[in-house]
Amino acid sequence: ISRIEITPQGDRRSHHQPPIQAHDLESEIRPERNPPHESETDAAGIRARVADYVRDVVAPFVDEAAQRLGMDGTHDIRLSEDGETLYFVYPSVAVDAGSYFKNEVLLEFGGRNVISPNERRPVAADIAGFTQDLEFPSATVTVLDPKRTFWEKATLIHVACHRRRLAGRLSRHWFDLACLADHEIGRAALGERTLLGEVVKHKKVFFRYGGVSYDRCLEGELRLVPDEDQIPDLQADYEAMCNADAIRGDVLEFNALMERIRLLEPDINGRGLSDDLPEPSPFRRR
Repeated sequence: ISRIEITPQGDRRSHHQPPIQAHDLESEIRPERNPPHESETDAAGIRARVADYVRDVVAPFVDEAAQRLGMDGTHDIRLSEDGETLYFVYPSVAVDAGSYFKNEVLLEFGGRNVISPNERRPVAADIAGFTQDLEFPSATVTVLDPKRTFWEKATLIHVACHRRRLAGRLSRHWFDLACLADHEIGRAALGERTLLGEVVKHKKVFFRYGGVSYDRCLEGELRLVPDEDQIPDLQADYEAMCNADAIRGDVLEFNALMERIRLLEPDINGRGLSDDLPEPSPFRRR
């Protein structure tokens, strides 16, 4: 898989999720300047140590593991410019040049993301449920508490709306937030505004962007709905994702998704009531 994200059971994206692109947001885009409370020397030192570790430890380890699988040089390992991201490209018989999916796994490293609160969750391959003669590995991993993920997603969308950069594989964030909002995870998150405050505090230091105020998220002005002229790009990406079967199970049509988001925005900002949100989930088969 390209990355692991915990979403409500039954609303998970396919494990063939496309890799993150350079024009994505938050940890997927470099902040415009270094954090205000971190010296240039310290920041550069941290980045250099991470890049050295990825180049000298992680990349050789992944390459050796690929060789043990008998790939015979059919794989490729690339590092990002800053050295903090590793792309593992593998051979595939199911991916074509025009596919929404790409035959690569993205591994992100760095020290700007928080890892608490967290939970231990089992992770297994989706395909394991469709085979009997093959055994796939599974693991129990530490993942971010999904209530924090709710607020991370909400503030990420707030940034996207203000920066007006919605081209690329970003519609998944709106889908994820809608899934979480209709799950007990989202309802619980709405009751933990201190967690929103912690997310805002962290992002003000490590993910700062010109023209974007995180404080507005705490002042009843968190934004989830893009401007009208941004909608076509978002819709095109969402429909491409759905048509590629990147989402399993029930899927909201785009207009219904945006209506769900429009209901959620005032609820988050204190102008609505979470108890009045649709129950059960409005998700339906496309």
